[in-house]
Amino acid sequence: MTIVEPSFVENMFALFCIVVVSLFGFISNGLSLHITITNSHFRNAYGTLCTAVLLCNIQTISVILIWGAVVLLTHSRELSSPTYSIALIPGCLANVSLYGAVMVNLLITMNRYCALAYPLKYHNFWSIPKARRAGIIAYFLGFLPCLPNILEPCTPIFNAKLNYCWTYSDTTCGQFNSVFDVTIVTSSSVIMGCINFATFIKVRNHYKSKTIPMMRNNFIGRRKLDLLFFKQVRQYVQQNKNFI
Repeated sequence: MTIVEPSFVENMFALFCIVVVSLFGFISNGLSLHITITNSHFRNAYGTLCTAVLLCNIQTISVILIWGAVVLLTHSRELSSPTYSIALIPGCLANVSLYGAVMVNLLITMNRYCALAYPLKYHNFWSIPKARRAGIIAYFLGFLPCLPNILEPCTPIFNAKLNYCWTYSDTTCGQFNSVFDVTIVTSSSVIMGCINFATFIKVRNHYKSKTIPMMRNNFIGRRKLDLLFFKQVRQYVQQNKNFI
């Protein structure tokens, strides 16, 4: 199958799409980052982990935007070649921030559960320094899948197949990392979903434990008001009857 080289107009249109999507990403993540840094409600372990996720997102968007612009503006096939060492660096950085964001999101899910399940022991488990260290460790663990690059190319490469996508190299390591990406993201999503469901059950039970006594008290209060009303009506009727 013959691969047709894209034209300059197609490259510019692809770059325009990348810039627009990246702009939306920068705005949303930047505003969220401003809130987590300046708002006093986020000056805790939860806010620290949210800040770490946003920084990972911004790094991923920056890598995609900058490297995509370089490749498309220079129209260099060498920058999309798995044999060119510099072309492997952006994919590694994008993977690092991806894995970091996934793992820190998992930590955020656990943080929420601990806050509801163990409120008295929460500060023993979580604090700002501990959350900061956990975020840094999660970020650097993302470099582990990039280590096999020493032997053969296995990180995502932009526009390697002239389709404006990030694809893995057709090597054993690249195929393994491709499967690993799907596995780690899918398994983490399932785990986070289970923990979030358990958190939802905790919140629901807590809400019920608070609302049922309130409803009972409101019912008793309404009954007392009804009795008081009928007593007053009865007294009024008796007074008028005696008057007549």
